Amino acid sequence: MVEASQGPGRRVSGWAKAALVAGLVGLAPLAVGFAVAAFMQVRRRGGRYRGMAVGGLVASAVWVVVGAVIAVMVFSPGGGDSGGDGKGRETVLSRLKAGDCFAGFRKDAMDVAVTALPCTRPHDGEVVAQAALPDDDAYPGDKGLAGEATKVCTDRLAFLVKSRYYEDLDVYLDKPDQAAWRAGDRHVTCVMRYSGTGTLASPLVATLDPARKTLQEFEAGDCFTEWKGAEAAARAVPCTEPHKVQVYAAFDLPWEGLATSGVSWAYPGKKIIDENASRGCRKRAAKAFTTHVRPAGVRTDFVGPSAKAWYFGVQKVICLLRADKGTLKRSVLGK
Repeated sequence: MVEASQGPGRRVSGWAKAALVAGLVGLAPLAVGFAVAAFMQVRRRGGRYRGMAVGGLVASAVWVVVGAVIAVMVFSPGGGDSGGDGKGRETVLSRLKAGDCFAGFRKDAMDVAVTALPCTRPHDGEVVAQAALPDDDAYPGDKGLAGEATKVCTDRLAFLVKSRYYEDLDVYLDKPDQAAWRAGDRHVTCVMRYSGTGTLASPLVATLDPARKTLQEFEAGDCFTEWKGAEAAARAVPCTEPHKVQVYAAFDLPWEGLATSGVSWAYPGKKIIDENASRGCRKRAAKAFTTHVRPAGVRTDFVGPSAKAWYFGVQKVICLLRADKGTLKRSVLGK
């Protein structure tokens, strides 16, 4: 009887001990299986060593948690070497995701090497968006692919016109080459690089100024204390306050039909933009000042979209009146 009662105990202890050993060495799946077997035998036949089985499960859980933490530190751009010391983690641009920030930009034949960093650390670039290109079997060619990538990224980058760093932001498109296309890669990564003084220390979305009006938002009657025209956005003021510039008309140039390169989306060049903008503003000036006389001391001017603004989907021409001396104190449109 003594031997019979000890036999099951030994069997139970074997499962429990196996669970504990497997848990301690990190073999979590085996530890769980051994522990379940130990619990079932203890329930049916009684015995000791339940604590060993529990210990195996606890050890396995610890290994799982440690593994998860290591995975986050290694594969997250904000983890690993980019933690508290802010040194960052060396990686390639194609492995980053939307919202990830980086420093450095070392391009080679295969990819772009960067240092992934949290966006709260000093950095000079950010992945703003990622999107899928049309899933065509045939490679569209370098120019065709550039055109598709531009269209995909334009809408996703347009909001950055209101960034206070807009003039110092440069666009880079990370897109598949012909070999990657044939392998099934259809993704484009829309990247903004900062080329101004110093570095950025926050996500680009935190640099937006809601009070800035973009070229696309300018309307006839808007007044500005000063606006040189090179900026893509400016702060409007009431026309009853002193100002030097007022918009008397605004219109959009056609997206297609102006380019001479044969690529409809391409920037047609400053000369063509200025010719079309000047002609359009002269027609609108004649109409705007038929009912009242244009004030003395002001001159007409216009601003057309720059190559950078055109890339961001801005096609608007702004027709302006500028005060040569002093300031204006009311609307020149009689409103």
